[in-house]
Amino acid sequence: MQEAERCKTVSRANASCVMHAPQEPTLTLCRNSSCGYSPRRMSSESSVPRALVVVFTALCCVLLVSSCSELEARRTIQKADKLYDDGKYAEAIKLYESSLKDSDLATGHHNLAIAAFAAFQPGIDTPSNLEYATKASEHFQAYLKKKPNDQEIIELLTTVWLDSDQTDVALAYWEEQRKADPKSSRALRKLGSIQRMAGNYEEALKWDYARVELATDPKDKVRALVQIGQLQYSRLTKSTMIDAERLAVADSGIAALQQAVEYQPENPNLHSLMATIYQFRALAHQSGWARGIDIASQRFHHLRRKELADAAKAKQAAEAPDAAGAPKDSASKDSASKDSASKDNQDTATPTGPTPAGAKTTEGSAAKPEGTKE
Repeated sequence: MQEAERCKTVSRANASCVMHAPQEPTLTLCRNSSCGYSPRRMSSESSVPRALVVVFTALCCVLLVSSCSELEARRTIQKADKLYDDGKYAEAIKLYESSLKDSDLATGHHNLAIAAFAAFQPGIDTPSNLEYATKASEHFQAYLKKKPNDQEIIELLTTVWLDSDQTDVALAYWEEQRKADPKSSRALRKLGSIQRMAGNYEEALKWDYARVELATDPKDKVRALVQIGQLQYSRLTKSTMIDAERLAVADSGIAALQQAVEYQPENPNLHSLMATIYQFRALAHQSGWARGIDIASQRFHHLRRKELADAAKAKQAAEAPDAAGAPKDSASKDSASKDSASKDNQDTATPTGPTPAGAKTTEGSAAKPEGTKE
C-alpha cells in the first residue's frame, strides 16, 4: 500500500517535470503576430540606413561636382571679363561660352550677351556680324528667364532686334507684353515707337491714341499727344507729302496739340510745334487766301510761344535769390507748382528737326555698355 502511494507520487512528479520541461523554439512562432519577429521586416529595416547612406553619398558627390563646376565657371567668366574690358569681344565670347558648358549661371548669359551686343555692328549684313546679333538675342533671353524684371536688358534686347532688322520679332515680343498687361503704357509706347521706325505711321498712331485713352494722369496724356504731334510733323517734312495728304496729316497733328494745350496752357513748346506744323500746312494750298490763313495761324502760335517763354523767364528771375540769399519775390507762394510746370514743359520739348531716316534706337533705350557686369 505504501509502495503504491510512493509510485503514484513519483509518477505525478515525473509528469510535472515533463509538462514544465523547456521546449525547442520553432519557426511556427514567427507566424504568431505577437512574437515581434519577422525576418522580412528586419531585412527591410536593416537595408534602409544602407540606402540612405548611398543616396546621401551620391548627393554629396553631385553637389561637390556642381560646386566645382560653378567655381570653375566663375573663374572663366572673370577671365572673359578682362578680355571684354580690353575690347577683345570675340575672345571674351568664347570664354563666356566655355563657362556655360557645365553651368547655367545668369552672369554668364548676361555678360556673353553684352559682349556680343558690343561686337555687333548695325547695318553690316555679313554672316559673322549677324551671328553676334543672334548670340546677343539668345543669351539676353536666357538671362531674362532668370531675371525677368531687368528693364535695361529688355531695352537692349529690343535694340538688338531692331538693329538686325528683326522688327517682326520685336513687335511680337511687345504685343505679348501688352496682352499680358493690357494697361501697360510702356508696351503701348514701345509698339508705337517700333511701328514709327518701321514707317508704319498709321499703326504707330493707333498705339499713340491708345496711350491717350489709357492715361489717367494729365502729364501722361500730354506726352502721348505730343508724340502724335511730333510724328505728324516729321511726316510733313518729307517731300512726298503733298496736297490733301499733307492737309490731313497736319490737321491730325494740330488737333492733338490743341488737346494738349487744354492740359498745359502755359507750355510754350506746344505752341512752337503747332506754329511749325501750320507752316508746313500752308504749302498744301493752291490759293493765296487759304495759305494766308495758315501763315497767320503760324504767326499767332509763334508769338504765343514767345509770350509764354518770356513770362516764364520773368518768373524765374523774380524767384531767383539775391545777393543776401533771399528770394527777390518773397511774396511768391507757388514756386513749387511753377517748378513743376517747368518740368512739364521740358517733357514736351519741341524737336529741332525731323526724325533721321534709318534711326534704329528705341525710345528710352540704353546705350551700349562699356563693361556691364553683374
